[in-house]
Amino acid sequence: MTIQQAWMVMSLAPVECYLPDDIAGWHPFRHLATNVRDDVREDGRPVGDTVWGGMVDGQQVAVAWDWVEARPGVMCLLDPNSIVTNIRFLDGADTYQEPLQAIISANRLAHHWPWQSAVAEVLRRHSAEVPVERLPARRSPVRPQPAADDGPDLRRAA
Repeated sequence: MTIQQAWMVMSLAPVECYLPDDIAGWHPFRHLATNVRDDVREDGRPVGDTVWGGMVDGQQVAVAWDWVEARPGVMCLLDPNSIVTNIRFLDGADTYQEPLQAIISANRLAHHWPWQSAVAEVLRRHSAEVPVERLPARRSPVRPQPAADDGPDLRRAA
């Protein structure tokens, strides 16, 4: 199965594994897909999701999360608590990690991979293909003018 969407990660069979302290030598993962959503945030910043995957003991594993372009070329996890994976992280006592610890383990993986540059490249190609819609120009706020009978205007001149 080729994982192209973040929601597809949850369709994979759960895979139990230990996450070592040094994840640099752990199972190799690769960039599977990055999706840029058609709608942008209210502030005009693009958002999307990215999927990374690999094989652990002959079984397919994947990790996916939402991202936002915080400023041009700088990608951030949209919500570090919402990483999805089919990995069931085990602790030293051969039991499943508590939910908070599993979130930390998933974040360690996400921060280990060069995902920001992969997303930036996809976003660059996407913005070259899709015409950018112009946001409405911001208007200066209208300041109320004192009425003639309000007395003198005591505001400082800007």
